[in-house]
Amino acid sequence: MAAGAVILVVYGILILLMITSYIRVLWHAIFDPGFVGQQPGRKSGSEGTWQRPGPWQTPRMVRPSPPLESFYDQDFFVCDAQGKPIWCSECQIWKPDRARHSKEFGRCIRRFDHYCPWVGGIVAERNFKFFIQFCTYAALFSLVSLLVVAYFLSREVEYRWERTVHLSVTAGLAVFFMLLAGGTALSGWLLAAMNLTTLDNIHQKTNVWQVAVSTEMAKRSEGCAFPTVTAPKDCKRVFAILQSPAGCNPFDAGLMENLRQVLGRHWWHWLLPLRNSPLCYSDTGNSDKPHPSFACIEEIKEAAGLGSMAPQTRSACDRLRRRQRRFPQLLAGAGAPLKTVKVRSAGG
Repeated sequence: MAAGAVILVVYGILILLMITSYIRVLWHAIFDPGFVGQQPGRKSGSEGTWQRPGPWQTPRMVRPSPPLESFYDQDFFVCDAQGKPIWCSECQIWKPDRARHSKEFGRCIRRFDHYCPWVGGIVAERNFKFFIQFCTYAALFSLVSLLVVAYFLSREVEYRWERTVHLSVTAGLAVFFMLLAGGTALSGWLLAAMNLTTLDNIHQKTNVWQVAVSTEMAKRSEGCAFPTVTAPKDCKRVFAILQSPAGCNPFDAGLMENLRQVLGRHWWHWLLPLRNSPLCYSDTGNSDKPHPSFACIEEIKEAAGLGSMAPQTRSACDRLRRRQRRFPQLLAGAGAPLKTVKVRSAGG
């Protein structure tokens, strides 16, 4: 009796967490995966096939698009050849870092990760945390079910043949969903630990980022080996337009900080599918608010002759490189055929 009660309690907790996280994923996938607000009076050039007008999308739900000046308040941002943020010609806005234009919604979406056929929508900034939690709890629920069924199968001599067949089918389904949900959950955890999206990970080893990096130069210098640009409202602040080494992720802030950015600052935020990801509460309009201790950025600046890294930063950069080499890309891509079914639906 005691073992049965414990099993029921575990089942109940896992079902509650799984259903709650799935509802959060589904809600944001349908109504607001992380839309970037459009300029007042402007309409996207592509209406999209999933436009849902009505009371579901209110100004409170959609974060406004960042103004041009806000990018230059940061320590770095992804830029074009002129040192300006990436412009979306469809939405007529400056795109936050790693935002992509979705043809289905006709909108730019922050931190676009992938299209998920299981929830019938997009997994992005607002529901990536809940997606990881749902897959994790679904895998744990399947594992518990498999263990319980395996226990009864080990006592099959006490049951009729028909019941043994039913238990075997249940065990097979538990194994299938455990591998499916577990592989997808592991993929999500690894991507969160590296501060990557599924689209970033596709070309992670060869991807080169062009970024505008804040420097300590007193003014724009024409004799520099790299182009520079000054902030629109602060001519004293100069940004160098630099390129990262292939495979270097400028958003990688370290293992634990990467996970905190996605899952939350406290352990109960990691477990409970209640509070949104900290990325949704960024001070600026840019969801990937940079941090001055990003090792990759310091490495880029040192390569350009803009100072040298401190020993602590160099050590962090070395650890980052080792972690990137150990990063099991095939494992992180578990479920990639499912997750990237409509990868082309997200514009660059």
